Amino acid sequence: MFKVKNVLRMCLLLALLVWLLTACGAGAIAFPIATAASSLRTIQTLEGYLNEGNVGQALDLFSDGAVVLEVHPGYSESDQTSGYYTLGGYYIPRAYFAVTGESLYKGQEQINVYLSNLVENKFQSSSSTYLENEPMVTWRCQSTNLMEFKADFQEGKIKTLIVTVS
Repeated sequence: MFKVKNVLRMCLLLALLVWLLTACGAGAIAFPIATAASSLRTIQTLEGYLNEGNVGQALDLFSDGAVVLEVHPGYSESDQTSGYYTLGGYYIPRAYFAVTGESLYKGQEQINVYLSNLVENKFQSSSSTYLENEPMVTWRCQSTNLMEFKADFQEGKIKTLIVTVS
């Protein structure tokens, strides 16, 4: 009697599992995964939109909680071991930020302001190079200044963008 109950339970559980898998269908539980290729395409698309002056479409490439940090590095006489600044899980030496300045933009509204400023200042990239280093993509280009963009991604959208302007 005990074995019959266990066999019936197992059959019922198996039938329930089959029904659930059939109801969900193939790929219904798929999660978007950012690959190096899709991340590189996202950065190249961002570059194209900025060159065209299309701020709205460029903004769509950023996640809702995205952060942009623009850094203007300069010579620092401070202690080069003064600790680290953390951004999106990355550790950046504080001395790197010490002198000239930095600007932090959080969320869609502030990032829209940043992208608009780039376009208003006649951003046009040339001589672009790309480096894929999972999970980040680095994009270097010459515009009015030499610029380096380091981006990491969440669900195919830019989560963190660190822009160094020389």
